[in-house]
Amino acid sequence: MIEFQYFEGCPNAKESLSILRAFIIGSSIPEDQLKISLIRSADMAQEVNFQGSPTILIDGIDIYTMHKPIGFNYACRLYMVNGKNTGVLPLEFISIRYKELMMIKSKISNNGKIGIFPNIGKTMPLVKKETSIKKCPECNSHGVLVKKETIKAIISEYALKRVVGDAFALCMNRNCEISYYSLDSNIVFNTNDLIVPLWYKKDANPIYACYCSKVTKNDVILAIKDHGAKTVNDVKLFTGAMKNSDCLHHNPLGKCCHKIIQEIINEEIQDI
Repeated sequence: MIEFQYFEGCPNAKESLSILRAFIIGSSIPEDQLKISLIRSADMAQEVNFQGSPTILIDGIDIYTMHKPIGFNYACRLYMVNGKNTGVLPLEFISIRYKELMMIKSKISNNGKIGIFPNIGKTMPLVKKETSIKKCPECNSHGVLVKKETIKAIISEYALKRVVGDAFALCMNRNCEISYYSLDSNIVFNTNDLIVPLWYKKDANPIYACYCSKVTKNDVILAIKDHGAKTVNDVKLFTGAMKNSDCLHHNPLGKCCHKIIQEIINEEIQDI
């Protein structure tokens, strides 16, 4: 069984599904072997160990990591293919991984261990749980892991020289003045060291819902109240959000803004 997982509003889902369908047709795989799963919420993402949108599973195995999914990530997914970041797995990559999995499955089927695969090729490191991440040295709150590449794009030029080491986290306490902090040393960055405001901090102005397209929380609220937007796709239509996606370099978390927009929608609909 081939399963395609995505969430509504993902900018890479349509192209990815089109490529996957082309692979299925070209490989003479029956269409009924394709399962398309819409991940509707963070709770559902956690329940199915969703790895991000889009994700392709073959017999329950993630074709990128070649492992059964562990943990969850309710955000757009980025892949490293041929030395470049992409949100869409190429047809050739899908074909190669499918063949590898089928060969392994054939070899171990006699042992009754179908679906348990060894570590093949390059795998993505597992995301640490919040409880295992060093806490913010200022407020002692848990942080969220952020890639160094993202930090270097978000930090102001004068603060760049202090970006030393490879492991960083973002303090998620709205009342704390710390933004990023190092997991390897005592280096910290304040919110005024960034070139954009952190949307969840108490003094954020403007409050961005989509950093790539510069769409604010107020823009999303207006789309809901004035145009009747009820979904992320509606908000995209009325505001232009998520059209210029480069989340790795524009969003302070380095992730898709889908979750931020959905949270605003949920808040506003409850108030209506």
